[in-house]
Amino acid sequence: MQIVPLMAVPSQTVAPTLGGQRARINVYHRTTGLHCDVFLNDLIVVGGVVCHNASLIVRDYYRGFAGDLMFIDRQANDDPRWDGLGVRWVLTYLEAWQIYPP
Repeated sequence: MQIVPLMAVPSQTVAPTLGGQRARINVYHRTTGLHCDVFLNDLIVVGGVVCHNASLIVRDYYRGFAGDLMFIDRQANDDPRWDGLGVRWVLTYLEAWQIYPP
């Protein structure tokens, strides 16, 4: 598991290397909650995903993204909000073997 560093701002883009993959993640606030887009090598993997606590974001292995992303609430069991990113809610990268064990 790897934590993707985020700041407590309403909209941001980060470009981490996750499991050897060059990713780009947009995290942004909308009236319907926190959303994110995930890109791999500048190609969109998923877009406009509503982020929920402890719920996979990419969800489908066939999309070509090895592993998955998930927000985790460190204090309770609430869906993430931008004002607590990086402290209360952390974005975590899970490698494929952590999601789909052999």
